[in-house]
Amino acid sequence: MMSNHIPYHFPLPIAGEHIHSVLARYHVMLAKEDMPKTLRETLSGDRNLNLKSIWRGNFDEIWSFYDSYLGREQLLSEHTPFWFDAKFLPDSIVRQVVSGKLTDSISFTGIKNINYQRVWRWCPECVDENTACYGVRYWHVIHQLPSVISCPKHDLTLNYACPHCHFIQLKLMKYELPPRQNKCPMCKGEMEYKEGELSNESQWLQSLTLNMLSVKSGNKLNAIKTSLKKAIGLPITEFELSRAHRARIKDFQQVMVSSIAEGNYKPYFYFWSSNDKRVAIPYSINLIHLMYRDPLYPPLCYIAALRLCYSQQFIEALLVA
Repeated sequence: MMSNHIPYHFPLPIAGEHIHSVLARYHVMLAKEDMPKTLRETLSGDRNLNLKSIWRGNFDEIWSFYDSYLGREQLLSEHTPFWFDAKFLPDSIVRQVVSGKLTDSISFTGIKNINYQRVWRWCPECVDENTACYGVRYWHVIHQLPSVISCPKHDLTLNYACPHCHFIQLKLMKYELPPRQNKCPMCKGEMEYKEGELSNESQWLQSLTLNMLSVKSGNKLNAIKTSLKKAIGLPITEFELSRAHRARIKDFQQVMVSSIAEGNYKPYFYFWSSNDKRVAIPYSINLIHLMYRDPLYPPLCYIAALRLCYSQQFIEALLVA
């Protein structure tokens, strides 16, 4: 049930701030130690403050505190990555989110194969700037997109883990906000201020991601699947696949795996075992699954597949227009 009562001193969102960050700032402002208690007192339903889901019911519940003076479009375009993810979602889901009628959380399948999909990341320069400008630290939406490796403003590699004690920022429970002065909140060790040395492909992918985030359109999924089938020379339905078709898919699949294992898309994926031996190809980058199956697969999987067949310019026209 949505709450129409604004919690006492609940803060307004800052431009580009993730909606969960607002709740984290609220808890820090209360100067309480028990984050789960704050969540119980504030939210009636989903209290997970992690990045595993595309859309959560608690997004809407938090935003309901602002119903009388902040429009829904502001939530979609500024405080969640919705308009980026929407390009890879079916129309029915996009319509439900836009109308506010989606009550369940939805998630991509195969996120364990995507680097940075589940960790909260920050730019240390942004943390310093935000503190100086607003007096608070907060989580940026753009820093949480797995296809963004470095801060677009400062060209610094985004941090999420401590190289000394192996702290990783997975949830906003014990460590609610980005660390001060880029020091590990657990061991207090210094973390890196590392320049983001992006390949040409990574620079393009980051630019594409930011452009997609700014364009308020959804469901490019059918066009993506159709484009892949056309490029490989495949029929519309999986039932029509011949042995020759499957052999062709296998050839393209090998190129895709090579691109992820050794090529431009290696920084974005993980599907190796702990002893660095490659395991079986997961369904999240299996071309038959991407082109013919219904589950929701992460955007990076489709973008990597499209790059087997098409130019950057073609993909930009397909996904951004």
